[in-house]
Amino acid sequence: MRTILYISDVNASEAIFHSQVFPHINALKNEYRIVLIGMRRNTGDKFEYDYSYRSIRGDFHYPLAYLNFLRQKKAIKMFLNKMDIDVIYSRGFRGGLLGRFIKRSIYNSKAKLVNDVRADVLDEHKGNWIDKTGFYFTIRFVFKSADSLFFVSSYLRDKYQRIFNYKDPIAICPTFVPDNKFFFSPEVRIRTREELGYSEADIVLLYSGNLAKWQNIEVILDVFSNSSNPSLRLLILTKDPEIYKMIEQNRRKDRIAVLSVDYESIQRYYCSADYGVLIRDNIPTNICSAPTKFSEYINSGLEIIGTRITSDYCDFLKDKKQDDFLVENKGELLQLFDRLTKVFRKRENRVNLLSDIISTQIPFFENN
Repeated sequence: MRTILYISDVNASEAIFHSQVFPHINALKNEYRIVLIGMRRNTGDKFEYDYSYRSIRGDFHYPLAYLNFLRQKKAIKMFLNKMDIDVIYSRGFRGGLLGRFIKRSIYNSKAKLVNDVRADVLDEHKGNWIDKTGFYFTIRFVFKSADSLFFVSSYLRDKYQRIFNYKDPIAICPTFVPDNKFFFSPEVRIRTREELGYSEADIVLLYSGNLAKWQNIEVILDVFSNSSNPSLRLLILTKDPEIYKMIEQNRRKDRIAVLSVDYESIQRYYCSADYGVLIRDNIPTNICSAPTKFSEYINSGLEIIGTRITSDYCDFLKDKKQDDFLVENKGELLQLFDRLTKVFRKRENRVNLLSDIISTQIPFFENN
């Protein structure tokens, strides 16, 4: 059995570790032996990694990252000397730097390095010349040692391939959802709507997620408040208590339900809704992403209400002729809300499943 050294750039104190990294590792364990390096950055991280690597502030810059690696090189070399590593899978650019250092310094470039690129950091740091320049050289440094790359979207692939002239194998690996987690169940729908007090005539809009500004939750609430559609209900699933301040003055707050739901039981509330609301601005940060929310919504049988942006998920909806509820800009949302009707036929979509991602990645782990 081949062995993958999995380097995670997020740690167990972050939600994405549990929704993306840990399920990915568990699925890979069906095919490979996995050795997990966690980049620990705070004392709240109590997860038992196979090896806990101390991350420091600013270690996305190559010089700082290399100095940090040198301080820990002896210990990590002693750990890795106990095993043969076939593939180094590095997530993000912090993970990519560590992956390169290990590949070159410990395995003399004999282990294969795969770097998984999850965000457009050049755009995210465009307002800070020092950070952007640091990331540019970091990316170039990582790509020079990477035997293959995974990108979260085709936009990110095309942009970085063009900038860095990368010629080795590449795959698109969107943000996934567990295979058996998000699906539509008419029985669950009936029970959950009864529990929430929804009538058969109610049209339920679902927003699930945090209250980050780029999620446009204020836009959603404002449009809902001003809509003349009497059948609309808004169901918000979030753990952020600030939501109660945001809806306090909403003119239709009596038709807004807010629930703090654990990930394990979130699926049944998706089944209760008719539409999933996914509002994004057409900017590089959003264009390059593959929102988990999209895959969760569409696999649960929800129609997607959103803005039409240059993205893989909007292209998917267009190709499947499921883009009837996408608008060109946020200013058209009110008109859309006003004309919404009940969804009587639930679609059966199975997209961006974890098993699909694993099937895409395995050939990259196997080829030498």
